[in-house]
This record gives sequence, C-alpha cells and structure tokens, in this order.
Amino acid sequence: MFLIDQSLVMFPLILGVFVGFHVLKKADLTTDGSYVLGACVYAKTAIVFQQPLLGIAFAALAGACAGAIVGLIQYNKRIHHLIAGILMVFVLYSINLLIMGRPNLSLLNAPILPCSKLTLLLIINTLCIAFLSTFLRLPQGMLLRAFGMNDEMVTGLEVSPNDLRIVGLSVSNGLIGFAGAMSAIYYGYADINMGVGQVLTGLAVILLSNTLINKCLGQNQIAHLTWFAMLFVTTFIYFALIHLLVSIGVDPIYFKLLLGVTLIVILFTNHSNKELVAC
Repeated sequence: MFLIDQSLVMFPLILGVFVGFHVLKKADLTTDGSYVLGACVYAKTAIVFQQPLLGIAFAALAGACAGAIVGLIQYNKRIHHLIAGILMVFVLYSINLLIMGRPNLSLLNAPILPCSKLTLLLIINTLCIAFLSTFLRLPQGMLLRAFGMNDEMVTGLEVSPNDLRIVGLSVSNGLIGFAGAMSAIYYGYADINMGVGQVLTGLAVILLSNTLINKCLGQNQIAHLTWFAMLFVTTFIYFALIHLLVSIGVDPIYFKLLLGVTLIVILFTNHSNKELVAC
C-alpha cells in the first residue's frame, strides 16, 4: 500500500512533466521549483488560514502562475527555454523561503483533512487525469499538440505561439504544484530542498513508459488514457525499484547516480526516446 501511496503522490508531477516533454516537446526545468512552491503554498495556507482544501487549490494556482511566468520569459524566443527554466528555479528558491519564512515547515498543527490521505490522493489524481484527458481533446489542446510538433506551423493558423507556450507551461506546472501539495500532505512537511531532482524522476518515468509502449504497442498513435495508465504503472515500478534497493541495503546516496546512468542507457539504446528529449 505504501508504494501505491507514493505513486499517487508523485503522479500529478509525472503528468505535468509529460505535458512539457511529450506534448510541448520542450525541456521545462521549472519542475524542481514549482513542486516546492506547491508544497510551500499548501503548508502556509493550511497553517495560517486553517484551510487545507483551499491550500491545495492555491498550490495548483501558484504552480500555474510560475509556468505562465516562464512562458512570458520566453516571449518570442528571446530567452531559451532551458535558461528560462533555470532562472525560474533560481527565483523560486527565494520565493519559497519567503513564503515559509524558514527552510522547512511542519504540518503537525495543520487541521485534519475531511477524508483519509489515500482517498484525497485518489480524488486529486482522478481530477488531474480527467482534466488533462479532456483538455488535450479540446481545440486548445489539439493546438497545443500541434505547437509541440511544429511551433512555426501554428502561426499559419492565426494562433500566437507565445499564448500556446504560456498555456502549456501553466497546465504543466499547475499539475506539478498539485504534486507538491500532495507531498506536503502525505509526508507532513514542506522543505526547501524537496524538489531537487524531481524533473529527472519525471523524465525517467516518461522515458521508461515510452520504451514499454514502443515495445508492447509499436509506433502507432497511442490514446492519452493508455499513456496515463502506462505512466502510473511505470511510476509504481520506479518506487518499487527504490524500495528494493533500500531493502537490500543500497545506500540512498547512490540513487541519483543510478538514476542518471539508467537515463543515459535508455537514451543511448532507444531512438524514440532520443526524439522525445531532443528539445
């Protein structure tokens, strides 16, 4: 049950990274900052205003605002998307500290949630999946997918690429903000360093899912719900492997090293994954 809980906590982040890497075809590095931002906003709202449910909504909104700002920074491609993401993470570090007033914030004094943590996780994840699945089928979502495939093509459709970039990054980081709030709720605290490496965790899950889909279903067009199901299965596998490494006595200090080496191997051995991250 612990592995299911962990997977549900992180799944909104995986969906957010999926929007960035798979739909927009852009490497958005804001993830590490907007994840912490969601946790900080939730913790502060729950403690100061005693409104945990409102804190969840504010966390998603804060993440979406961070994504929109990153989109504005990239206006007319004046700043490269990688540099924009790095700058935003740098700025969010100070903003997150200002929100919490300290490096970490405990939720021991936060009000009790109206339902169990597992129930809340299931509700939030269901809402995220329903929203993203519906959004990607709407005209705006289809334009976003077209923008990811060829950002110059949408100009001929009399649609501003800048607007689409802002919308896409807002959706992506809004989902990541949800994940930050879920993490704070589940673990009982928000910490300034909790977002380190989360973008690579999301990327690892997406690359592994892409590999499994290509092996099992081929190169055909895959429905989004199939993608989401595979992403959740792969997220569960990821945390199961982490749990296995811990159980056999592997020092956690090696986890990021192993993750980095695994990503390199996957990218070198799978052509479709090279195309996915060629951004």
